[in-house]
Amino acid sequence: MVTNSPAASYLHKILYTLFMIMNIKTILLTLLITATLSLQASEKFEYKKVEYPVYAISQDFMPTKFSNPIYPAKARKEKRGGKVVIGAVVNEKGKVTDAFIKESEVEADLEQACLTSIRRSRFPVASKHSREAPYIIFIPMTLEP
Repeated sequence: MVTNSPAASYLHKILYTLFMIMNIKTILLTLLITATLSLQASEKFEYKKVEYPVYAISQDFMPTKFSNPIYPAKARKEKRGGKVVIGAVVNEKGKVTDAFIKESEVEADLEQACLTSIRRSRFPVASKHSREAPYIIFIPMTLEP
């Protein structure tokens, strides 16, 4: 039984709005995933005169071993923090062979702590995912004292 009461009309409007918002979010998420996948497939990054394929952190490329950065005592005391994006060159065995700062909002001591942490990390073996090796992966890190 369909009613035309104000409450039913109001509920219908709310449900329709929620449905439209969910569809828009789904469409935007699909576009974002598609754009990310196409970037993963074609993007190259030159580091030390060598071009590497670039992959983003995803479920397939989460570190298999990760060491949290050791926060420098002086930075902790001064309550310094911020964001850093580390680039890691990963070989065919999943070992980080080199790491570098791509973007940084922090001072050198915190950058060094992040680099040391990533150098100790391990990533998935590229052949499991039919990817080229070595590859570069960018790891965003937020440091909070």
